[in-house]
Amino acid sequence: MSDSGEATWLPLADWINLASLTVTLLGVFAAPVLGLFGLWGATRAFGWAVLLLTGWPLAVAGHYELFHRRPRTRPAPYVTHEEWAVVAIVTAASVAYWVVVVV
Repeated sequence: MSDSGEATWLPLADWINLASLTVTLLGVFAAPVLGLFGLWGATRAFGWAVLLLTGWPLAVAGHYELFHRRPRTRPAPYVTHEEWAVVAIVTAASVAYWVVVVV
């Protein structure tokens, strides 16, 4: 994209992946080792990390507008409608996870 003069950025979809990695690192490994919480917290953090990781490739597909057969929008928007839809579903699933599973 930068070669064609378009702006480059970290897609919103990749922020989901970074969130999953952060939850894994802090919630599954660091916090239990530091004694901040035990197995109960680590398993809940792991479940949330898996949920986020599951949504990431779908959000990436939405970012690249792969859910339809039309050519990609140019110049590429920061967030596509398809990517927003997947991010909204992942967010709703995260809220439901914390309400149903954790609480």
